[in-house]
Amino acid sequence: MAIRQGAPDGADTFDLCVVGSGPAGLAVALACGGRGHSVIVLEAGGGGTGSPATHPVLIVDTITHAPLNISTRAGLGGTSSAWGRLCVPYDPIDFVERPWVPAAAWPVTYADVARWHAEAGRFLDCGTVFEEAESAPAAIDAVDTGQLGQLARDVGLGTAYHRTLAASRQITVCLGTRAVDVVCDPTGGHVIGVDVSSAQGAKRVLARRVVLAAGGLRTTQMLLALARAWPLHFAAGRAPLGKYYMGHLTGEIATLVFRDPGRASAFLYGCDSQGRWAQRRLKVPPRCQTANRLLNIAFTLRAPPLDDHRHRDGALSLLVLLAACPGLARLVRSERLHESLAALRREDRLHHLRNILRQPAATLRGISLLAGLRARNLPITALNGSGRYSLRYHAEQLPNPESRVSLEQDASSLVVDFRYHPDDFTSVVRAHERLDAALRTAGVGHLEYHAARGQPLDLVRTLASDGYHQIGTTRMSRDPASGVVDPDCCVHGFPNLYVASASTFPTSGSANPTLPIVTMALRLADHICATIGRDAVAASLPSCRLLVPEPATGAVF
Repeated sequence: MAIRQGAPDGADTFDLCVVGSGPAGLAVALACGGRGHSVIVLEAGGGGTGSPATHPVLIVDTITHAPLNISTRAGLGGTSSAWGRLCVPYDPIDFVERPWVPAAAWPVTYADVARWHAEAGRFLDCGTVFEEAESAPAAIDAVDTGQLGQLARDVGLGTAYHRTLAASRQITVCLGTRAVDVVCDPTGGHVIGVDVSSAQGAKRVLARRVVLAAGGLRTTQMLLALARAWPLHFAAGRAPLGKYYMGHLTGEIATLVFRDPGRASAFLYGCDSQGRWAQRRLKVPPRCQTANRLLNIAFTLRAPPLDDHRHRDGALSLLVLLAACPGLARLVRSERLHESLAALRREDRLHHLRNILRQPAATLRGISLLAGLRARNLPITALNGSGRYSLRYHAEQLPNPESRVSLEQDASSLVVDFRYHPDDFTSVVRAHERLDAALRTAGVGHLEYHAARGQPLDLVRTLASDGYHQIGTTRMSRDPASGVVDPDCCVHGFPNLYVASASTFPTSGSANPTLPIVTMALRLADHICATIGRDAVAASLPSCRLLVPEPATGAVF
């Protein structure tokens, strides 16, 4: 087996065909290949650091949805080549029924998923501890501070696993090989393989099982095409395929001001003995979410608004003045910083200069620290004497059936109509209010809204944009009429077709989805290996047709 260009010649039938080599696809392929099963991985891109995905997509609202050439990557490792490395699990509250979050029922529990967290952490090389006991410096009454956002050490999984894949005897990786269609037997009872195109021409890859792991949008596009060919297998068109498209709301609308500036140190990036970086998150506890009917949300500290001289940090002020000089701005590679300079006034520059000159030695030490953070690809966030930090939120989006993707009439491209619900915005603002109240009651600090930039609700609405996380369009359910895949991520109506993607998640949670994606992919791989084992046993029994009932939709093989 090998990493090669184009699909192999011949009529070999693989145990498993995986479409896509991103985090989900590689996790499934390596787990199944490691157990001795033959696996072929189809990757449309090459083997470099990743290039923008090229499948045709029409985005209805380009303000709320990022263009695909920014939000996706093709190539070995998929979007992990442009990934921010943050690894966080979903929370228990994400899996339970919440009356204020409609159409959000998961058919699996937190316990069903959590058993795979440690293995997912090892696969992503981010560590295996995502919750810590709340130490005295971090604990805040009525605020959950136990969760850590772990950073993976390798940015690109294609690079991290290239040698393993190249040496595998069970896994064949086909680069530059675009999956065109999922192919069924004449009755549509089960999938027999995937038609592909490459520089070597069109071919058919045969497989006993197929996993679609090509990212949320591309995976949904392939299933939408399959549904046109076999509508009865998708609950006669009643299945919500393509609906409930979700991402997250992110941004900064307030500054957290600590009463004791030193207390902020517990919420900045820290490194463990294994060289892994992590940052503690502030969260609204489940009981408060329930009492106030809030969506899930997490907060992290970032550098204070850099144009605001009140942070009194000489190193940050020096960055501001450098970025404000046309000839030196290119030295400061920070979109966030450049965006903040629009309102910089002459008197602000004088205040920043005073920050630099007030303690020159501290300014030099700060510049060294910030340079080290940038070298490690970490946000510019360091302890400052003012105790002022911008508060970044990462918030859940409601499942909304009007937010959806669909095929154009001729199936030539995907139409993306990504929408937010007004409750998404109000929940973010109300969560800030609850956090502010908790900080004040505990005597820890308070929030100051960025009033000069607009009202909080308007700011949240303006900042709302996603397209990176692609959640919900092939949602999981027990009932084929209310979802697309079953609790084992098998597509309803197709007993050997699976999906490994955040598109199967019924809710978006507050977590960045990469770790949950890998968690569910490893769970899926375990299920697939178990079914392969059961099939092997059944095939060895002369009377297996009598002992094993036929599935309702026809025999698997």
